[in-house]
Amino acid sequence: MVRRAGLRLGPALRRCPARGLAGTVASDHVSDGGFENAALAPWTTWVNTDVGAAATFQLESSDVADGQQALRADVSNAGQGVDWHIAVQHRDISIVQGQSYDVMFMAKGSASQPISIGLQKQVANWDNYGLWQQVTLTPQWTKVQLTFEASVTAVDGELGFSIGVVVGTVWLDGVQITEHPADVFTRAFTNGLAVLKRHA
Repeated sequence: MVRRAGLRLGPALRRCPARGLAGTVASDHVSDGGFENAALAPWTTWVNTDVGAAATFQLESSDVADGQQALRADVSNAGQGVDWHIAVQHRDISIVQGQSYDVMFMAKGSASQPISIGLQKQVANWDNYGLWQQVTLTPQWTKVQLTFEASVTAVDGELGFSIGVVVGTVWLDGVQITEHPADVFTRAFTNGLAVLKRHA
């Protein structure tokens, strides 16, 4: 006997990602996203000193969001105030065209200040791979999650945090890139509730 759902009572509502469902595995594409190594590697830094920008980078153990260490970046001269003129980067990120990914991290600033997060080709012509977004930091540790769809299939992605807009200090911790799980939606009918699952 087939039970009919009845009349649809409204649009489908997104409830939550299906993270943790049987058969789903979150694979992290970032090595040492918590900055727990003795050195900054595999992370690299970039400062455009040709325009007067100046910054130092160090591993911080006294003010962290998770684990034993975080990254601290002190911008002492913003130069021309261009975000990517001072940056911290992680190379060799692998992505698949059409797949959605979640970028998650903890961050704070010495004041309210903007930073940009992007994923691009790690060599010229620096093609964007689907992510470029600005967020505004506050003096409190805040968890940030960004979702994007990869525009290409590549193994040479560079995740960059561009922090060169203003003078100040930025702290970064707990960086991850994982495949975005299937989204779960519900839709109400006169005879019950239907659960719908959409894959990225």
